[in-house]
Amino acid sequence: MHTEVTLAYLDDHALIAEAPETANYLAFTQYEIIRDVVLEGTGWADLPQPLIADALEGGQLRIIRHPEARWWRTFIALESEQATGGPVVTWLANELESLLTHR
Repeated sequence: MHTEVTLAYLDDHALIAEAPETANYLAFTQYEIIRDVVLEGTGWADLPQPLIADALEGGQLRIIRHPEARWWRTFIALESEQATGGPVVTWLANELESLLTHR
């Protein structure tokens, strides 16, 4: 009944919705865009909690209570064996880990 806002990817010059749960959806390539569209009141979406924590605390968004409203996904960082990392990559990995484990 309500518009789902979901993730999409580009394939052969066409934007493909990754896994819409409804026939009534909009698809975008970035979670930040999806969040902003939901905040504008266009529809609902499955979004990572760290991305919407402030909006939840401020009452701009709320969790829809149903059995699949909370899902878990694994986040990983990959780098080649030849990569030296460096201070920027190390800082970014530490910030991501802190964000995902301390919220």
